[in-house]
Amino acid sequence: MQTTLIVFVIIFGLIIILYYVAKAKMKNIPMVSDHENIINITENNFNQYTKGNIVLVDFWAGWCAPCKMMAPILNDVANDLNGNYKVGKVDIEKFQSLANKFKVRSIPTLILLKDGKDLMGEVEILPTPCGNILKELLKAGITLGISSRGMGSVKELAEGTVEVQDDFNLISFDFVSNPSTVGAFMFPEETLNESVSHKV
Repeated sequence: MQTTLIVFVIIFGLIIILYYVAKAKMKNIPMVSDHENIINITENNFNQYTKGNIVLVDFWAGWCAPCKMMAPILNDVANDLNGNYKVGKVDIEKFQSLANKFKVRSIPTLILLKDGKDLMGEVEILPTPCGNILKELLKAGITLGISSRGMGSVKELAEGTVEVQDDFNLISFDFVSNPSTVGAFMFPEETLNESVSHKV
């Protein structure tokens, strides 16, 4: 019994030490300079840079270690894009209103915009019996998320990351209270009407 307790205390102590070492390493990740093609988006230039363009926008903050880890990847993407395709960054500490506009709940958050609108985040709720129930749940303030189901081949890229293959077909979407995809929650727009659009 004593041996088990000692082993448990040693393992628990090692876990705590590893946690603080990892936390210190993440905190000390150096800032990488932005590629010259990355646009610093502000409230004043938002319309100018998003109108007529498709822009991958990174919502970030200087204190965010995962944001720092994304910087080299965004630099590579910005290097490869041209024409109407752009990469932009929004510092949420300076431009909180833009983060609020796109319902950013955690960072880093990447949103793909076309003409200033979230390209991937619109869901129309049709006036069907199920759609009407869904509208009422949203009006009542119930938080819902979207979970998708599909069938076909997937290729494992890394632990916990897969890529769907050409034979993969989307079968259905389910509305759930706790989606498996982080951030896949729906938020009502300012007004609800018969053909309501909601942010995903």
